[in-house]
Amino acid sequence: MVLAIFVLFSYWEGYLAISNTNVLVMYAVMVAIGLLYSWKHSIDWNASLVVVNVAVGGYMELLGSMAGYWTYRFHETLAIFFVLSWALNTMAVHGLAYVLRIDLGDMEERHLLSRNKEQRNPVGKIFYLNFHRNELSIRNKEHRDQVGKILP
Repeated sequence: MVLAIFVLFSYWEGYLAISNTNVLVMYAVMVAIGLLYSWKHSIDWNASLVVVNVAVGGYMELLGSMAGYWTYRFHETLAIFFVLSWALNTMAVHGLAYVLRIDLGDMEERHLLSRNKEQRNPVGKIFYLNFHRNELSIRNKEHRDQVGKILP
């Protein structure tokens, strides 16, 4: 759907008419890599990537245009074509990493809380921290005792 909207806005805003073959081939490759990535991941992950990238990318494009850092070819304040290209670029980057066997959308890395019931209970970590704290206090006490024996 984003691809269709991307092509429509590039046509409506006039960027498709001024694009040469190199630009069209570049976007076609990016679309292919992005589609490969999106087919391998869930719709909620893909939708969250697209929404965040369109929102953040649009905000950055708008701020940069209003601040005078760049202007668009047809002197509009915000070109929707470029806002949508942020989502396309991100999907292409994720897809390229996926082709190189680096999955930026791995399930284990996306959740703050573990889905495994055994890992939800952090008793082992607390035990480790308490054990480590006790060991340090025992070492400090032994060190003070040794220093007390040496010094009168």
